[in-house]
Amino acid sequence: MRTAVSKAFKSFSTKFEGYLTYMYGDVKNLVTTGMGNLIDPISTARNLPWVNSDGSAASFQQITDAWNAVKARTDLASKGGKAYESVTSIRLTEAGIDQLIQSRLASNEKTLRGTYPDYDSWPADAQLALLSMAWAMGPAFKFPSFTKAIKKSPPDFTTAAAQCKMDETGNAGLKPRNVANKKLFLNAAAVLANGANPDTLYYPDDVPVGTTTHAPASTTTHARTTTAAPEQTTTHEAAAHETTQAPEQGTTEAPAGAAAPSKSTTYPPRAPRPHLLRPPRIARRRRKRQDTPRPRRPGARPPRRPALRRSQPVRSPSRSIPPTQRRSFPIRSRSQATRS
Repeated sequence: MRTAVSKAFKSFSTKFEGYLTYMYGDVKNLVTTGMGNLIDPISTARNLPWVNSDGSAASFQQITDAWNAVKARTDLASKGGKAYESVTSIRLTEAGIDQLIQSRLASNEKTLRGTYPDYDSWPADAQLALLSMAWAMGPAFKFPSFTKAIKKSPPDFTTAAAQCKMDETGNAGLKPRNVANKKLFLNAAAVLANGANPDTLYYPDDVPVGTTTHAPASTTTHARTTTAAPEQTTTHEAAAHETTQAPEQGTTEAPAGAAAPSKSTTYPPRAPRPHLLRPPRIARRRRKRQDTPRPRRPGARPPRRPALRRSQPVRSPSRSIPPTQRRSFPIRSRSQATRS
């Protein structure tokens, strides 16, 4: 992310999430602390530097008891985080809250880079708006129209400003965040339209009209290219002049009465090579072996016939004769056979 976004994210999100050093329950009764950082399940809370009122480190059992006490107070979930101040006595240090914020911010940004490959080239206002949405509802949110508009080249931040609204049902705290996100995306669209500096975070102000930070560099480049063109033209003209003068110099240097050299040289036809007309020696040997049968040694076994496959049925001679060619013989008794 840009440096301006990293510096302003904490103060930007504190207005919408609050900044509490104790455990509290959110609208879904999930244990939270700091700047809207979830510590549910309890294993997440046990790894943080909790301290008592006297500054001593809280024990493993104290952290477990405080977490269970907050989780049991479902009646306070709709009253906001400040209603849980008297439920627990342990508090989280400022360094511990910053550790939570930075770790979650880095995790969200890693996921967002996989979804939006051009994220690092966006203006600072657009980066802050996208991180704000990911902080409120997770980095894997799915807004099809928003994603389609913001993945264009260049990104359509105007359409993204209209499609970035999160559902406010049952969570009135999302209303000011939606307003801020829309303003941020509109500022990003103005940065691209006016050519303003993308590293500057203009929120909550508007982007000044007529700021062209990167335009002079491109103008200077075009001017250099234009001035270099006549030099190239002069060089080509000189080359053409030299080419034109070359035949005259050759004619002047040739002696008088000498015959002009022929441009095309005729060579006699090459005689055929006999070794290329015959096949290679190995091919001749192979062909000779195939034509002449190999003599059998005296007393050698005759070649074996290929065995019959099991898949081929063995048929009797009578079945191998077609039915139309079979002959029927009259059945004679034993007495008739004896007389004959």
